[in-house]
Amino acid sequence: DHHSVGAVRTIRWKTGEEVQQRLLELSDLHFHITYENIGGNHPGDASAAITTIALHRITETKQTLVSWSCEYSADVQ
Repeated sequence: DHHSVGAVRTIRWKTGEEVQQRLLELSDLHFHITYENIGGNHPGDASAAITTIALHRITETKQTLVSWSCEYSADVQ
């Protein structure tokens, strides 16, 4: 199942570049998803990256704030 923790997905761009990502965490309770880049066919700026996308309720306006954060390995260029 591609929605299960540990699942790997491949993202392909029109240019032919690809990146493989592993799902590390998927929380329906806390409204966030975390994944790590584990491979690809093009050189990146860092050898490792862990990304989290989270949804935050704004109770006053009944809207949702989407936040994105990423931690990169120490070899970022």
